[in-house]
Amino acid sequence: MSYLMMRLQKYIASCGAASRRKAEDMIKQGRVSVNGERASLGMEIDEKKDQVELDGKVLKPETIRYIVMNQPAGYVCTSKDRHAEKTVHDLIDSDERLYTVGRLDKDTEGLILLTNDGEFTNRLTHPSHEIEKTYEALVQGNPTRGELIRLREGVRIEEDDGERKVKTAPAKVRVIARYEKECLLEITIHEGRKRQVRKMLRAVGHPVKKLKRVKEGFLTLGDLKPGEYRNLSKAEVKKLLDFAEKKKKKSEQEENGRRPGKKVSRSEKMNQRRRPSRKRR
Repeated sequence: MSYLMMRLQKYIASCGAASRRKAEDMIKQGRVSVNGERASLGMEIDEKKDQVELDGKVLKPETIRYIVMNQPAGYVCTSKDRHAEKTVHDLIDSDERLYTVGRLDKDTEGLILLTNDGEFTNRLTHPSHEIEKTYEALVQGNPTRGELIRLREGVRIEEDDGERKVKTAPAKVRVIARYEKECLLEITIHEGRKRQVRKMLRAVGHPVKKLKRVKEGFLTLGDLKPGEYRNLSKAEVKKLLDFAEKKKKKSEQEENGRRPGKKVSRSEKMNQRRRPSRKRR
């Protein structure tokens, strides 16, 4: 086997065409061919000799880029909206096809990541990785202590279809500043529901007047002004991936009812459930 041999789905991801998981679906659907013949899942290719096509178009590896941008309000972070007047892609000088990692709505500004690494996007956006995102929200009125507790414990918000409501996961909420008729809040969530922060604050009676994402994981905007961007360093990319993996493991431990580093048997779990709570005297 040549040292240049590579899994087909990994090669497709390296070309920026899709994540590895989506690439597997493309192979199963018969959309991928190698040297003119239909590809099959599990194939390995020599990137120097073999020609890979997706929907009849030859794929070539792109220079992988990782960008952090301060998205200005009024811009959309998708390239699929043909009717959008302004997109974040208009602000970037790049020959590569870049995609946003997650999203910000048109009325929100702040930190957004862009890349052509499909695997990186999948790792950071998968729900199991629970990457925390921090926002600063200027809201109407001044939330009471009870309303802040509701936000921290989770509130019921409408899904996109408007037909049902879901309860949000616990959030971190603190007051930055109070004004006469407004309040500046800092909110940290790890879910990725559409317009979630706006819906949460509307649910407690304090609609958002201005919203800005200031942090994702450990990454902050730094000195970036609206519309400005910079390339992430290799160390930052690795740290983001490691951060996501740690969050995933922690989530799995909590789901299994375990403490880090300690295994709990099934019988111990049953005893914990049956054990009566002590009453105060």
